[in-house]
Amino acid sequence: MTTTPSESNPARRTLLTAGAWSVPIIATGAVAPFAAASCGETGTITFNGGTAGTAAVTGTWIVPPCITKITVSIAGGGGGAGRSFNGQMTQQGRGAAGALVTATLNVTPGQTFNVIAASGGRSGPSSPDIAAVGGQGYGNGGDSQDPATPSSVSSTGGAGGAGSALRLGTTLVAVAGGGGGGGSADANASNANITGIYGGNGASPGTATGGGSRADFNGFNVQQTGGTSATGATGGAAGVAGTSNNTNIARTFGTAGGNSGTGANAGGNGGTGASVSGTNSAPTGSSSGGGGGGYAGGGGGSAARIWDTANSNASAAGSGGGAGSNFVVSNPTLIATSTQGAASNGGTFSPPSSGGSGFVTISWPA
Repeated sequence: MTTTPSESNPARRTLLTAGAWSVPIIATGAVAPFAAASCGETGTITFNGGTAGTAAVTGTWIVPPCITKITVSIAGGGGGAGRSFNGQMTQQGRGAAGALVTATLNVTPGQTFNVIAASGGRSGPSSPDIAAVGGQGYGNGGDSQDPATPSSVSSTGGAGGAGSALRLGTTLVAVAGGGGGGGSADANASNANITGIYGGNGASPGTATGGGSRADFNGFNVQQTGGTSATGATGGAAGVAGTSNNTNIARTFGTAGGNSGTGANAGGNGGTGASVSGTNSAPTGSSSGGGGGGYAGGGGGSAARIWDTANSNASAAGSGGGAGSNFVVSNPTLIATSTQGAASNGGTFSPPSSGGSGFVTISWPA
């Protein structure tokens, strides 16, 4: 958390907090009581979320004297990227950026705003026996499941980022949804005729679904659709594992995202990404991306595995997770203007990285 008081008059004061939901501390160069502070104060304070997969950062901010308008920027946590262990992916599943909601608010001195700054989702783990953990915030990001493959020949999906939120007292003002986690894909033999193996990208808020995935080798193929992004207060559906021209196939489905009010801090949690396990004879497994959290949660991706018994080759792929939804209260007395877009904190694949944290920035006067 950072604060930048007015440099023109360092004796003027700003209210900030020492910890989550604590009593305000007065940062000041003078000893006069708060009520005697002069007008004209300018400043910025930013609450940054924690590292990927850890607890959200919470805090409070009190409107200084004479301030009647502020600008807020709220970013959801980014989704983590997928990871391949055998290097056979021709396209990697990247984690999606969280939403960026910006608004100008009409305020009254002394009002208290409560903040939840999200963490991002973790990238696919470097071991195929560990699940990626979703971010935490206003609606937690969905995890990506462990492929549980009896070999290092596998790939793991990334987890979804969480939502960030701003409340005026107990009234919800705005939420920025988290990005979906990226899917993963791999094959167990470098001599396979690989024509297209890729994990799906996660979805950013405003994108309808996470990216689909494909496993295509030795003339066999299977495709999956990504998790659906949340819409308003309704969670997104899980991705669907599609048809294949090979009867040797295993399919799994993720879980749907949660509706608003059913998840962490009254948001909607992202759905869990699916995983498909290999066998000792065909040890390739994969997992899909988890959905992003937010006002409502995005759906988790799907996963599938196919194998060629004649050549002892196998391939598996998982799709990307859907995004969490945004929210801005419908109150023209409070909200002067607002815009919605995307942050720049999605997990990249080279090398696989976790999603960046969300944040809440308040600037005054607007």
